[in-house]
Amino acid sequence: MIREINFQLEPMEIGEIRPLSVSGDAPFQVGVSCFVREPRPPGYRPCPHCVVRSISENETMDIEVSEEFWENRQGNLEIKVTDRKGDSRILKLQVNSRESGTQRGAVAGY
Repeated sequence: MIREINFQLEPMEIGEIRPLSVSGDAPFQVGVSCFVREPRPPGYRPCPHCVVRSISENETMDIEVSEEFWENRQGNLEIKVTDRKGDSRILKLQVNSRESGTQRGAVAGY
């Protein structure tokens, strides 16, 4: 069971790095996927910055909004956390482009 996910759910800015840690039934698989609004690709294709990593309980993993990928784009990061028993949570965060950096969007948690 996932007891707690320590992570700020506010929208992220390009170049921002934010720590994530999890407590519960370790180890955890943490998958980070990038989704852009426009142009929307036909079907999901992971970019080089999309990762899946295994972490232990309370280990910190940095979640980064890569300048290389997100420059002139906006969209969402989806972070999926799964424990060793299969319990999972999905966090969705808006990524603000440089042009929309002052805008704040809705954030969906788990």
